[in-house]
Formats: sequence, structure tokens, C-alpha cells
Amino acid sequence: MEALKEGFSAFILGFFRLIMVSLGIWMAGLLLLLFRELFSARQFQFQDYLKKLWKLLIFAFEGVAYGGIIIAPIILFFIDSGKKLDYIMVWIDAVILSAIYFYVRKQTGTLSNWRNDFQSLFKKVNHRRDQDRS
Repeated sequence: MEALKEGFSAFILGFFRLIMVSLGIWMAGLLLLLFRELFSARQFQFQDYLKKLWKLLIFAFEGVAYGGIIIAPIILFFIDSGKKLDYIMVWIDAVILSAIYFYVRKQTGTLSNWRNDFQSLFKKVNHRRDQDRS
């Protein structure tokens, strides 16, 4: 019974770790985005800023889940045997979250739009650089 309790606790703690890292990345991105918007030559558009924050939040949560699939086994390889259960559960939680995110993207039809999103993002960045220079 104790092993089941410890395993379930590590499972929940894995989700908590992934969520906390996601929120930390989002908050750092929030500050960077705020300063970038404030110091650009364009007029501040609050609605566009909120859209960018939402996209950044989604990107942070998905990025941590996808990255956790790669990073958790690497961390697992280098740590001592006392914490292995925690990182095994982080890896399992990252796989579960990634599967959920892929399923949601597939159902909403946005899975194939990533390529177009990156291309439009680079076009916007180049357009803003041109605006700031002139």
C-alpha cells in the first residue's frame, strides 16, 4: 500500500513540476513580450498583446510537455537512484500531456498549421524590424 501511495504521489508531483516549469517559462516570456511591445515604435495594441500572451501560454505548456519527453530520460540517466521514481513519473506525465495536446491539435485542425504559423511569425518579425528602422 505504501508503494502505491508513493507512486501516485510521484505521478501527481510530475504533473505539478511540468505545470510549474510551464508557468515559469510563460512568465519570463510575458516580461520579454511586454518590454518588446513597450519599446517598439508601433502603437501599443492591447488586444494583439493578449492574443500573443495566449499563444505564448499555449506554447509554454506544449513545449514543456514535448521537451519533458526528451529531457526527463536524460536527467534520469544522471541522477542517483533515490529520485528515479520522480523523473520516471515526470516522463510518463510528459508523454500523457503530449498525447493530449496532439489529440486536441488534431481535433481542432491546428496540427498542420504550425508550419504556416512559423512562416507568418518570421514575416511579422521582419516587417516589424523594417518598421522600427524607418
